[in-house]
Amino acid sequence: MKIKFLYITFNIVLIAALLLLFFTPKLTLSDDLYTEIAMTNNIFIIALLVITIAINCIFIINRKPLKYLEEENWKGLAAYLHNKIYTQKRISARSVQLLCDSLLLTGRTEEIIDLCAFVKAENHKAYQKNLLRFASSYVLLTKPAEARSVLEEADPAVAKTDWVKWYHAFTFYLEKEFSATITELGQSISVFKDPVVSALSVYLLQQLSPINASEYQKYEQFVADKKNKLLIDFSRKKFHEHAEDQKSQLYCVIISSLIKQAEDLIYS
Repeated sequence: MKIKFLYITFNIVLIAALLLLFFTPKLTLSDDLYTEIAMTNNIFIIALLVITIAINCIFIINRKPLKYLEEENWKGLAAYLHNKIYTQKRISARSVQLLCDSLLLTGRTEEIIDLCAFVKAENHKAYQKNLLRFASSYVLLTKPAEARSVLEEADPAVAKTDWVKWYHAFTFYLEKEFSATITELGQSISVFKDPVVSALSVYLLQQLSPINASEYQKYEQFVADKKNKLLIDFSRKKFHEHAEDQKSQLYCVIISSLIKQAEDLIYS
């Protein structure tokens, strides 16, 4: 009902705005003045009309998935998206993301792996946009080597993002390849911009420092600098809010306890 209410309210507002733009100048201005502004006014009316039509088209096209989302009917949403992606082969990055989330919420994580293979074969763009989601599904299934293989298929623009770099190092951590973890995170920590990724990197590097002290010492100053930057740029409240915002993403949900530990370390 909330989505339908918003849809109806939005239409009422847009239609009211159209009527005001059309009738107000005619009723309040002289013929000469109205003629002068008619062209500009008509452009606004046409633009608003196009927006109204576009929004209605979007709602009509997406009414089924919106209904499932509003009802939190994840099984229904998964079935709808499965048909759309596999049968109709209407594959978009957004549809793949929603299907991944629906499968996770219904405890069907193994099916995300099947989806990964299908999307990889059918739609390169959608695959790249959901690469981190697919990799984190492998992590959830305790298959870090497979997760790393997915991450290593990233296009250059995707490969250089903070989360992809961090997760690649994290797969070594899960395999207890701690020296490799230190090296990868140490080489990247100074360029990380995302505060959550930065905090996680500080946390893991400090936790692993006793295991390979000589390797850690190469990056010790980078770790200290990053920790100080976090403390300067983010209060604990601001950091926590940023971390909570990211927890809508699968790759953050599955490491939420690690994020909490990193926050405690930074702000203790």
